[in-house]
Amino acid sequence: MPPHRQRPRADGARRPARRRERLVSVRLAALFVATPGGEQRLREVLESDARSTQSEEGAERFEVFVSAEDARRLVLVEQWRSQEDLDAHKLSDHRNETHAALHGEDILEDLEIWICEPRDGPA
Repeated sequence: MPPHRQRPRADGARRPARRRERLVSVRLAALFVATPGGEQRLREVLESDARSTQSEEGAERFEVFVSAEDARRLVLVEQWRSQEDLDAHKLSDHRNETHAALHGEDILEDLEIWICEPRDGPA
């Protein structure tokens, strides 16, 4: 019998089907607006966070982009293998350091975060 098939039960009853848990990627986009004069420091903070995050379990994408029209606007694009991986990231030391810098230094004027899904719906 192939390894992927279960043996029939001795009493002839059918075994309940096993459900495979499918991991669903979590995608985020965050728009950061730096305070006037805070552009360089905001970029440093986000790029440092990106370098640390890229080696985390479940981090599939973590990239920082700077607007070509306005250096005060930065976009962070994240993709995580699962919500559990994203939750673990939120508890990491470097994430807490990033949060402290963003909210403790005068570098962040505005922040919007969106949970995104592919145009055709969830993966």
